[in-house]
Amino acid sequence: MQKRSRAVKQEEPPLCSAVVFLGRDHSGRWIVREENNVFGGMFVNKATALRYALFENGNHPEAIVSCAAPLEFEWPALRRA
Repeated sequence: MQKRSRAVKQEEPPLCSAVVFLGRDHSGRWIVREENNVFGGMFVNKATALRYALFENGNHPEAIVSCAAPLEFEWPALRRA
């Protein structure tokens, strides 16, 4: 009996999406903030914030982390070096 062998094509693993934080700030506004401050924003409701987060991260819901503690939005241009 002959054994057949097949060449298996190795593919690159999918790139991991950056973590996106979703939560409320001290004033109750919904905040979306990418872990490296590449994108983010303030929103009046959770549905809009979540839709924005999914749009910006390429529709990867597994990369969105809901924060129970207050989450503050940082404007990248205003951060001190």
